[in-house]
Amino acid sequence: MRGGLKPSLSLIKKILIIRIDRIGDLVCTIPSIRALRKNFPDTRITALLSLYNSDLISDTELVDDIIVWKNNMPGEEKQYLIKNLKERKFDVVLVFSPYTEAYKLAYLTGANIRAGIVLKSRFLTRVFASFCLNYIFLLDQEGKLRKKEPLLHEVEKGFALLEVLGIKEPDREINLLLPEGFITECRQYLNSGMIKDQKGIIGLPLCSRYIKAGWSVNDLAILAEDLRYRFPEYLLLITSGNQEIKDGEILKKRFLDKYGILVRGPMDVRLWAAFMQNMSLVITIDSGAVHLASSGKVSSVVLYPPEIYELCSQEWVPWKVRYKQLIMKDFKDTRDEILEAADELLKGEKGSVL
Repeated sequence: MRGGLKPSLSLIKKILIIRIDRIGDLVCTIPSIRALRKNFPDTRITALLSLYNSDLISDTELVDDIIVWKNNMPGEEKQYLIKNLKERKFDVVLVFSPYTEAYKLAYLTGANIRAGIVLKSRFLTRVFASFCLNYIFLLDQEGKLRKKEPLLHEVEKGFALLEVLGIKEPDREINLLLPEGFITECRQYLNSGMIKDQKGIIGLPLCSRYIKAGWSVNDLAILAEDLRYRFPEYLLLITSGNQEIKDGEILKKRFLDKYGILVRGPMDVRLWAAFMQNMSLVITIDSGAVHLASSGKVSSVVLYPPEIYELCSQEWVPWKVRYKQLIMKDFKDTRDEILEAADELLKGEKGSVL
């Protein structure tokens, strides 16, 4: 940790957390936020979160306030947000999102302690961060990859940042607690599709990354049918988000009368989290789904495109659950590997645990 000041911890009354990226990032930051709450029980903690993520922890006791950040925010709205941040007079700002916009927002708060995670590989961003922050946790993931050294998991990065406040917390479980209403809605929906002699439920969240990797909607439909055939005692749930509405509708029509397959369209992020936590196994390319599943102690089969496998298979490993990680190839070359990995995890025979 680089920094030129020594924080007076007893004077900290207001803390701002900046996490303005994707849902998996926020889920992996939950243990750090919990540690903050534990170590500063009387401090007011505010979180600046991206629009889609903002509801995920809104009903928890982790934070006192949530401010919503929108990508491509109009100038007038952004100026109002900055004014709001300044007026709150934060003592500490912790930047978990390694982006120039996040560093700029931290600087504009005027907080005495501005600490953030900075990627060594992004030179210009690093220079900008050194101007905006007075504490920097410099992360050299690419350098470690070249040296074949183990990488820090996203959860561990957060705790490295907390060292600026003297926090060394052994409890690093995600443990995302959801409102009872969403849990009830989730279970009622799943019960509506219950099959004979059901052992559990397999989750197959749709993600635009499948299409970007060269897979088709038909490939995913075939995979769904394969899973039902291979595991007839498991209900299959397919979920889609706002970016997969069209694909979700195609699969919903295809499986409208298919016994043992449910297709659920876009939903509140807390309901999606409840679904992922209530699976027996999740099969996905989406790290958000992986970590939501991990928050419910659910195992995952995770697919990574070959160009990012080495990085993601360490940085985004399913947290403290059993898992199998696969290099994503053409569908025909990956299909059987997915089924075998799912079989091993459902039988409890194999699978790594971080």
